[in-house]
Amino acid sequence: MLKNHDLHEVALNMTSWKEAFVFGVNELDQLLGRVLRPRSTIVVAGHPGAGKTTLAMTVCYHNALNGKPCLYITFQEEKNKLFNVMKDLGMDLETVERKGLLRFVKLPITLSAKEVSEYVMRLVQEFAPRILVIDSINAALESLKLSGEVRGWLQNFYYALADIVNGVIVLIAELPFGEEKLELGAIEFVADAILILKHKIENRLIVRTLEIRKARGAPISIAELPFSITEKTGLEVHVPPLTEEIGPEGRELPAPCNEIEKALNHLHLGMNIYVTYPPDARIPTYIGLLTGILLLNKLKTLVVSYIYPPDTVRSMTIGILKRIGIEYSIAENLVDKYLIFKSFNPFSMSIDTLAIREIAPLEEYPDINAVVFHGVEIIGSSIPINRYLPALYNQIYYLKSQNKLVIRMGSYVDQKLYSINSSLADLVIKIEPLDTRSGVMREKLYIWRRGRQPILLGYDDLLRCLDEIKVKLKKMVER
Repeated sequence: MLKNHDLHEVALNMTSWKEAFVFGVNELDQLLGRVLRPRSTIVVAGHPGAGKTTLAMTVCYHNALNGKPCLYITFQEEKNKLFNVMKDLGMDLETVERKGLLRFVKLPITLSAKEVSEYVMRLVQEFAPRILVIDSINAALESLKLSGEVRGWLQNFYYALADIVNGVIVLIAELPFGEEKLELGAIEFVADAILILKHKIENRLIVRTLEIRKARGAPISIAELPFSITEKTGLEVHVPPLTEEIGPEGRELPAPCNEIEKALNHLHLGMNIYVTYPPDARIPTYIGLLTGILLLNKLKTLVVSYIYPPDTVRSMTIGILKRIGIEYSIAENLVDKYLIFKSFNPFSMSIDTLAIREIAPLEEYPDINAVVFHGVEIIGSSIPINRYLPALYNQIYYLKSQNKLVIRMGSYVDQKLYSINSSLADLVIKIEPLDTRSGVMREKLYIWRRGRQPILLGYDDLLRCLDEIKVKLKKMVER
């Protein structure tokens, strides 16, 4: 989806992004940009290793790049180690420090409450930061073993810093493993945003989520967002594909042959087609039918496979076109002109992250009209239904709202998975093999389109359709 480096306008009451404060993570800037105003306080909390320091330093670094000095005060982090880690994540802290836009200070945890406040005030007056990060506030409050009165005074002091800095205060807070409740007293009530970073092990993978517990002034409807921390890129938030309303259909698409036209009349952009076949008889002729729909309508198509690498899927598609009578060079040119192939291992990431990565190429190729998913049974048969169905529904209807033709192809595994995919489809094509006396496997197609009676398309009908597709494709190339 969006890249960390492409900063957007985030403050609607300011004239340009250079005048606004940013998170440095585009998705957060888009969702929560209104929170980052002068004199605002942000609490970044989470379990050890969840990514709190990475997020806080991302805010610090990207605002410094925009000319807003950042003062990073820590009670625990070692400078060299932290700078090296952040450099691996794409943040060159040494450069912004040399330019005078970053100051990193480590305070001893043995300071008294008065000494902490005086030290911080002196640093603020000397450096005049617009971003102030305290890492972490727990270290200051817990190490001082304060009485309730002094603890409350120090909490109010941290909050009052926002007025002194006239910028953004980022307070990092530690949450013990298994705990969800913050113990920061008044700071929780006066904070403009509270972001809770979490991580857990799921299918032997680290799954990270960011909970938006509070976001003053930001009209948000989603409470948790998956995120990742990757080398060179840093922290990326993955906003699930969501749409509140089901949009209208797109333009009409003619059927690729007379037999299909009799069964369906026509198709539309924005339709969802589900194609299923026996796992041990994946007869390739139906791919010629689907490819005919895409190519004859000149649809730029993203093909996502969970089974084969991109080169294999490309070669298979060219081979099937060649089998129905298209010359190799013509088939190759058509496939390379209209089809883009991607492959993913669905077990290398969470289902939420996968749903976003699959459609990320739509940003790179805005002219894509159709998305084909190959091997959908791999995911559907391995993920609990309460996780699978919301992700599937949201992705399908997001693509439909963008007027993309969606084609989902997968082996028949069981009736439950078939029923789920069929219930969300506008068109179902079920391939049923037929044994013949000659020993050659043939097939018939069960076809249902919403609003119509289902029909059976016989093997001879399919061959006539493929022959018509061949003739039309050749004429299209000649023109």
